[in-house]
Amino acid sequence: YRYDKPATRLVEVPEEIKILRAACKLRAEGIAVYSLAKRLYEMGFRNRVGKPFTTHQLEVMLRCPFYVDGHLVMRFRDSEKGWQEVRSEQPVVEPAIDRETWEKVQAVNQDRRRESKGVRPGRVSSPYILQGALKCRHCHGNMVGQTQTANHRTGARTQWYTCGQR
Repeated sequence: YRYDKPATRLVEVPEEIKILRAACKLRAEGIAVYSLAKRLYEMGFRNRVGKPFTTHQLEVMLRCPFYVDGHLVMRFRDSEKGWQEVRSEQPVVEPAIDRETWEKVQAVNQDRRRESKGVRPGRVSSPYILQGALKCRHCHGNMVGQTQTANHRTGARTQWYTCGQR
């Protein structure tokens, strides 16, 4: 969709809706996101700047409920309550994807997430057990663990937590 400023509303971009529907159809069939990106490239589909779609772009697109219900959801951060969401009362656009296809896509997403859970890359065992759980009192960012050699002769190390947002 693009914003039509004089009409003050969102307007469908037919080429992009075509890409969205093709991506949802293929994902509902069970194709992996990486393979989906390759397939869309082979079909001649490109993103807005003319490059192939990345897996991240496709994952975000396939999880966005806006395309199935047409309701606009705005997120903002409240200093006291954290992240808040405001959802439009009326749909702002006609849904681009039917509910049945959407639910199939979400089921495939969920199954793929479960499959990859055991071999998921990322943080393995860390001596910093509170990393990510502690929050900075100034910016509310995650605290991360750091270490420094305290005694080079004995190899003793000092560990502490610091704000990851700098």
